[in-house]
Amino acid sequence: MPRMFKRAAVAVAASATLVLGLPAAPASALNEVRCTQSDFLYIYYTQIVGGYKVEAKRCWANAGEDDQIWVNDVTRLSSGNNAGYLYINEFTGVWFGKWADIDLLEGGVTFLHIN
Repeated sequence: MPRMFKRAAVAVAASATLVLGLPAAPASALNEVRCTQSDFLYIYYTQIVGGYKVEAKRCWANAGEDDQIWVNDVTRLSSGNNAGYLYINEFTGVWFGKWADIDLLEGGVTFLHIN
């Protein structure tokens, strides 16, 4: 019987060391959402539909960041109730405050951070 308890104690100690020894990943609640509210961050871009350029949009909500984002041919943003920054073509940083409307050079958004 004591041998079984000894094994269990070693297993628990090893598990605790593994869990407590790993660094925690930063929490990020940033998520892409349907464009249904004016307080969301809107990113407008152009796309070709039937041979014509049309404006389309994608939206995000909540604080956090996303370095896996790629939105091509961005033309403007409307920040809603959000402040933060984004990168266009990985090099040009654009800071935005709450309720800002900003015209952007067409390029690709590659990183988004909302405070």
